[in-house]
Amino acid sequence: MKLRTGLLLGIVALVAAIVASTVAAVAFVVDGAEREKLREDLDRSHVVFKELLGHEIARSRSDCRVVANEPRTRNVLGTQEIDRATIVGVMEELRTSLGSDLFLLTYPDGALIGDIKDPNAAGHDMTKFPAIASAIQAADGAEIWVTDDRPYQVSACRVEAVGQVLGIIAIGYVLDNRLAETFHRQTGSTLIVMLDGKPVAVSALAGGKPGAGVAISPLGAGHETRDVAGDRYLATGGPLPGYQGKRSVHYAVMRSLDE
Repeated sequence: MKLRTGLLLGIVALVAAIVASTVAAVAFVVDGAEREKLREDLDRSHVVFKELLGHEIARSRSDCRVVANEPRTRNVLGTQEIDRATIVGVMEELRTSLGSDLFLLTYPDGALIGDIKDPNAAGHDMTKFPAIASAIQAADGAEIWVTDDRPYQVSACRVEAVGQVLGIIAIGYVLDNRLAETFHRQTGSTLIVMLDGKPVAVSALAGGKPGAGVAISPLGAGHETRDVAGDRYLATGGPLPGYQGKRSVHYAVMRSLDE
């Protein structure tokens, strides 16, 4: 009996070892396949993010051209000795019709005429902004501005009449949770945009967890594993395209490893 019991126990142990090693091997293969699929999904999501930024650029450029061709814009820029209340009133009407978050006008040389965020501002040299400088030289320009601790997609374009440059108009839309949630709905991935270490645009996290207040440090090239809000994510990202300023503005596109 002892011999039979010993043989039985040996066989059971051998079978258990075979099963355990098989399960481990299958888990390893499945895990590798899932990680590869996750990387592919993440890369596709990254492409979508860049396409969304391109859409924002195209939208702001189109809106800029529409307003540049508005008779009210030409009248404001082409009328001598116009009072500031009239300038601000027309700017507010045009900004409201667009639904833009930024709206400003300059003279042909880039000197500020009016800024809807600061109605009393005037005379500042705006050529330090590449979008304005490009509009002066080449008819239009686009870039990311950071103001009021928010990043904005800004486009600038010339206002012309009968071959004469009357001035420059610049409009912008804030890059906030609206963009992040649009991205999340389209891809299922999470997007975080950070400004100086603080989140300014965040979509939902894995499993629908709210992303408010979640932060992530800058990413290098390629894919990295990061712990965010108690979950592991595969992430990619880098500096926010289009921003040329001195502040730290970066983004991360992520998919959950735990899921």
